[in-house]
Amino acid sequence: MNGKHWLGLVAGLLMVWAWPADAQVAKPRRVGDAKTVDLGGGVKLELVWCPPGTFTMGSSRVERRAAVAAGGKFVHYKDETQHKVTLTKGFWLGKYEVTQRQWQSVMGKNPSYFKSAGLDAPVESVSWNDCQEFVRRLTAPAGHEYRLPTEAEWEYAARGGPLSKGSAYSGSNDADDVAWYYGTSGEHRLDDAKWAAKKLSKNKCRPHPVGQKTPNELGLYDMTGNVGEWCQDWYGDYPSGAVTDPAGAGKGLVRGFRGGSWSDIARFCRSAYRFRYVPSFSYDYLGFRVALAPVR
Repeated sequence: MNGKHWLGLVAGLLMVWAWPADAQVAKPRRVGDAKTVDLGGGVKLELVWCPPGTFTMGSSRVERRAAVAAGGKFVHYKDETQHKVTLTKGFWLGKYEVTQRQWQSVMGKNPSYFKSAGLDAPVESVSWNDCQEFVRRLTAPAGHEYRLPTEAEWEYAARGGPLSKGSAYSGSNDADDVAWYYGTSGEHRLDDAKWAAKKLSKNKCRPHPVGQKTPNELGLYDMTGNVGEWCQDWYGDYPSGAVTDPAGAGKGLVRGFRGGSWSDIARFCRSAYRFRYVPSFSYDYLGFRVALAPVR
């Protein structure tokens, strides 16, 4: 090998040795990885990576019968039929519910009834339509979009994705561990079995600043309780068999929301429980969290 070839070989080796770390092949995302998005003015949005996976959506007959035996009406649980769901694409999901501070930063005003709960409490009194305007104002990286999670994505994440331990609530079988709900959201403990609307205001029940309870297996906070969370889907009946990347009903009158809230009894805060309202509806127990996902 002549001198010219030796020089070329040495130069090539030096280039490989000196290749900058950020130019190497990106590390694959791992379950629970986190990223932070700058919303401006020092306000941040934290997201957690939820990888692709398969899970059982809905609740078992045993769980539904137990809920009825505890005083619930069957009509509340008949739409929780179990079925296999496969999500072929991973997505980022808000580590916390969108806060009053984040909403105000993006939208310029704070619609929350419970402003006294503080800017780090979840924004509430927002409709599904309002949430669409919020995500529309966020700038997504190429090939991705900000949106609400689908019901399937929401429940998969609430159950802990591939790290799920099968808990009834998001991260625990004891709602007290993970949730602000009727029994825990006020100044004094309330008896879950004796729900009464008048006790909510008397006991100063309310949403609380995000991230104070125990997170679930993915590191997501307040998926159970605090405020109900709007989902992207039109509400509809579950399929009878296994499905892939479900996006809800093709059309409808009402949109789904999940997770229960500060004003609900525990069994309405289970990961499987489903709520729905017209997209223009807003109330002081309704908020949301953001998903960042590949464009379908």
